[in-house]
Amino acid sequence: MKAEDVVVLMNKHVEMKEQVFLLQSEDAMPAEVRKKVKDIEAEFEGKSEKGEAALAKSEEEIKAAVVELGKTLVVKGLKADFHPGRVSWDAKGLDQVMKTNPEIAKAIAPYKKKGKDYASFRFASE
Repeated sequence: MKAEDVVVLMNKHVEMKEQVFLLQSEDAMPAEVRKKVKDIEAEFEGKSEKGEAALAKSEEEIKAAVVELGKTLVVKGLKADFHPGRVSWDAKGLDQVMKTNPEIAKAIAPYKKKGKDYASFRFASE
């Protein structure tokens, strides 16, 4: 997947998030509109849940693509950060190697542990 393709997905994600917010917000609608919405509420029942599910699926797709690309991408209203997997070391194993092996650099590699790469979101503040 190309960066341009991920940018398109990110823009769609921001748009879907705004639509879901509007569906969930009563303050965004004037009282007369809210009354009309109540009259046709059955028609809209479940749409918010479907929107949330679509957002969750979109989010996972974007995160996977950002991890695959290995870089952070930004669109208006959304930044998908790439974070390389974390690296940790087995201190006890390293101590053992240092005591028993003079060629430390060659012996350290088996004790290196690297976490999984991941992506995260930051939404623009309003």
